[in-house]
Amino acid sequence: MDNRGFMTMLGLVFFGLGIIISSYFLSTAINNLAQAYSSGMQNASTQLSNAVGHLPIQDASTSDLMGLPETAKFLGISEEKFFKNADYVPHVVIGDKYIFSRSALIEWVGKSNYIQK
Repeated sequence: MDNRGFMTMLGLVFFGLGIIISSYFLSTAINNLAQAYSSGMQNASTQLSNAVGHLPIQDASTSDLMGLPETAKFLGISEEKFFKNADYVPHVVIGDKYIFSRSALIEWVGKSNYIQK
């Protein structure tokens, strides 16, 4: 084998070794990242379940949550007027249902200076 063939062969060997070594480091980094993400998600899930576990469970008779008609009655305005302005009131939409929190409404009314004519 001449010098040129030997150098080509040596170059290919080092090139292959470089690919193998970089693949090893890349896979190690990906595994470490996946483990960190997984443990972070488990910690977040545990913290969330612990927080939710401390919330008081309410039955329907003492619930803070109301629909559109109940909220209009609670605020003392007609349902028609409330339906037109419901998007301005703090709420959550789940599917096609508007849900209002009695305590959030009390706080909102206390801070609000909005007048709809």
